[in-house]
Amino acid sequence: MELILALLTGFLLPAALFLFKDRTNQKHKREELEKKLEQKHTDEIKLLTSGMCLLIRINIIDYHKRYMREGSIPLYALENVKTLYSVYSMFGENGIHDLMEELGDLPIKN
Repeated sequence: MELILALLTGFLLPAALFLFKDRTNQKHKREELEKKLEQKHTDEIKLLTSGMCLLIRINIIDYHKRYMREGSIPLYALENVKTLYSVYSMFGENGIHDLMEELGDLPIKN
């Protein structure tokens, strides 16, 4: 009986505590890694969104320059630029509303 008690207190209990601590540490490390990965993913999405908004903005400005110079706009081009602007606006971007109004005021080219 004393041998069993000695085994429990001398070996099994410290081993169990070690395993419990190790498992807790692993769980904590995994949670930290998951948070870092989630933050990295969020940052990457923000970068991609910013890049996409910039490309859309450039495209709208190009449409504006071209068709204001020509003095009219084909219906398909007006629909395209309106779609671009709709997507651009969904991302909360603004600052080119005046350009869109000017394009909308142009006569439609046949």
